[in-house]
Amino acid sequence: MEFVSIAMRTIEIRTTANAGYIVQVGCAQFAYTSKNKMIEDLTEYIRDPQAVEKEYNKHHKAYDECAPERPRSLGEMVPESETTTQAEATDPAADIESSGY
Repeated sequence: MEFVSIAMRTIEIRTTANAGYIVQVGCAQFAYTSKNKMIEDLTEYIRDPQAVEKEYNKHHKAYDECAPERPRSLGEMVPESETTTQAEATDPAADIESSGY
């Protein structure tokens, strides 16, 4: 008997308040309103994860947006003058008007 390594991402299924489902596969999330469609898609993924991911990636330009940032080459370095320091960061609370309390 030969064991074959299958690279399948972690799958997490959460129900929603409106009887839907949020399915997280690795770092990607999908919303379903049909339990049967969710089961159909997950069955296809479990049978052949590499083929499903390849097809998905072919149709989604930002498929690796949740992948760790790759190191920049020296040619891509951002000049220090263009970076934002912690002191220059904006305060989200500054945009909220005071309610007078």
